[in-house]
Formats: sequence, structure tokens, C-alpha cells
Amino acid sequence: MNLNELVEAVSTRTEIGAESVKKVLDATFATINKELKGEDPVKLQGFGTLMKKPGKDGGEARIVFRLPLSKAQKKVKKQKKLAKKTEAAD
Repeated sequence: MNLNELVEAVSTRTEIGAESVKKVLDATFATINKELKGEDPVKLQGFGTLMKKPGKDGGEARIVFRLPLSKAQKKVKKQKKLAKKTEAAD
């Protein structure tokens, strides 16, 4: 999906004019971009986290998007952590 398709989809779903939607999306992306120039990640509840990661071998930094973990993923992560603690105690 490109920007024009996103504008059209949001416009249709919200019944707000495409020009207004485009202005809001442009402002949203500009704000996210400005925040990512700093060190803090941009956390969008229920959507994911955008953060800047240093480039490999001193290369250019890149933007990374992380989706939130599902309940099942959180459970597996917790079980692995518990298993490591149990192994270390033996």
C-alpha cells in the first residue's frame, strides 16, 4: 500500500475528505520522523514500536519496526527464561 492508497482507504473509512486525511498523515509521519532523529523510540500502543538502531560496522543508522508480542509469544519467552533459571540453579 502506498501513501495515496492509504489516504484513500482512511478517507473512505472515516468519511473525511482525502485532502484533510493527507494533511493529517503527512503531519503524523513528519512528527514520527522528527522524534526518530533523537534517541527515544516512538511507541504506538497496540501497533508497535519504531526505533533507530546503529548501523553494522559503524554504517548508517537504520529504522526498525517491532510489532508487539502476542500473548503466546510472551508465554514462550517467560517459559524460556524460567528454564534458563532452572538450568543455572542445577
